Amino acid sequence: MKQLVGFVVLALFVGGLVGACKKAPSFYTPVSLEGAESFAVEFEKLLHGCDVEGINERFDAGALMGPAAANAGLTYAQRQETIRLAKKRANFGGQFCQNVLMGSRYDLLRIRERGGDSRLLFRVLARDGINYIEFTLGHTDGTERIRIVDYYMYMSGQSGVELFTEVFGALIRKPEEMTSTVETINRMKNFVSQGNHEQAYAALNELPPRLSKKKSTMIVKVSVAGYLGDDLYAAAIREYEEAFPGDPSLDLVSIDGYLMRKQYDEALASIDRLDKRLGGDPYLDIMRSSTLFEKGDYATAKKLAEQVLASDETLEDAYWNLAGIALEQKDHDEVVRILFLLEQKLGVETNPVDIGGDPAWANFVTTDAYQTWLTGRQAATADVE
Repeated sequence: MKQLVGFVVLALFVGGLVGACKKAPSFYTPVSLEGAESFAVEFEKLLHGCDVEGINERFDAGALMGPAAANAGLTYAQRQETIRLAKKRANFGGQFCQNVLMGSRYDLLRIRERGGDSRLLFRVLARDGINYIEFTLGHTDGTERIRIVDYYMYMSGQSGVELFTEVFGALIRKPEEMTSTVETINRMKNFVSQGNHEQAYAALNELPPRLSKKKSTMIVKVSVAGYLGDDLYAAAIREYEEAFPGDPSLDLVSIDGYLMRKQYDEALASIDRLDKRLGGDPYLDIMRSSTLFEKGDYATAKKLAEQVLASDETLEDAYWNLAGIALEQKDHDEVVRILFLLEQKLGVETNPVDIGGDPAWANFVTTDAYQTWLTGRQAATADVE
């Protein structure tokens, strides 16, 4: 089974997004549900279409950076210049589109009112896991135009305003270190985008203690460690759990930790808490299915995965869960059926080379069912040509 949790918008640590609204900015007016519904349809299309400029126009960088500048002890002129630069340099669209090009998928789950605000809750699926982002909408600049004024990322349990205030405050207190620290952060971001996670992890360890122990930094460390082996990943999760006991982000962060420690009931309880906070998401049954598979309860794991596909047959991970269960039970004809479904329904290219080289599939590749699958793939390819 694939890793459940990934910090799929990693580079948002400094340049765009990490975080929604425990305490929202006060310089906007709320948006009606009708307005939020119209904005949501438009924004989801922009995300799916990778419209960098269109996404950037939907964010109010001043609303996000304003509280950070106000809390940093700057003069009025310095605050205004900070906000001006934030508006000029913010590139939320670039970061979102980079994530999409790397395989991330953004799906609107629902629109809801919380604390008087209209918010858009999105599920974010990537090759390495799942996250949720909740965007707060508002009218700013005294107009009826709707903008995103904050957001909450469930993986970090932190709002965008809180993040910018935390990081900017840490940097501004040591201006002599700011240039080198920003350079280190940018190197880390570049290493991540290149898939060089060892160098990214090393760069994180170069950050000064006043920043390396911040929540926003430690959650990035957890994510990067996830690519560097179970031992380092488990240690990073444990360090985060000890630093922030009881934090809401642990409902998501700790799931992999529980699985590696074989604490399956704790993992299921964590998923249940997350489900309640979200107001429900069918994808969480895939996570329950994966957990129950690890626990050895194949029957319930299979039932849950099938229920997911009955409600949304586009969720690829549910098919892989079923394939994993069928492999474990040596039901090789079922494995073939699922592989064909992945190709036919979702257009997923199931590579024989990858399957043949995966130890989990070693027994399958020796069976007649495997040869049936290869023959079927070759016939399908010939038909296309």
